[in-house]
Amino acid sequence: MAERNPPKKQQGQCKGPRRLSGEILDAATAAELYGGTERLWYSRAASRTVPFRKWGGRLVSLRSELDQYFSKSLTGCTLDEAIKNDLARRQ
Repeated sequence: MAERNPPKKQQGQCKGPRRLSGEILDAATAAELYGGTERLWYSRAASRTVPFRKWGGRLVSLRSELDQYFSKSLTGCTLDEAIKNDLARRQ
């Protein structure tokens, strides 16, 4: 049986890997928004430290659940302040 390949992308279509970045976040996007690495987010999910779901074998989180989780777990600052501090630290 011949191996089937997906159709080639048309002019103007994105060529990178598919990423979820709306209300549903994949591990890579969550790492960009909230800090850490993709591997760290997988380990946090494995230890059930952060809220997550499996969607077709893929680890995803809802942005609203992560915002709620971090606003409860952060003491001394708001979520917006923590994100700004993380971005300033990266520069």
